[in-house]
Amino acid sequence: MTSEPVRVLVAVQDPESLGIVREALGPDHGFAATFATTGESAAEAARRPRHDAILMELGLRVRFREIDPQLAPE
Repeated sequence: MTSEPVRVLVAVQDPESLGIVREALGPDHGFAATFATTGESAAEAARRPRHDAILMELGLRVRFREIDPQLAPE
């Protein structure tokens, strides 16, 4: 029996951090990750209800909230 991967939206701007997270949240570790590198692309992806979790840099969270306050309440 195979379990479904955990679906994670990852919003990271820093290229070095992105590489580390991409490696850590790969399919070999049980994840199906979607990556966003801007607040706009993260907000767009978050509007689609297919993620089990969202990991986001704090700096992007501010931009994310500006784009759509309902997606990132206080």
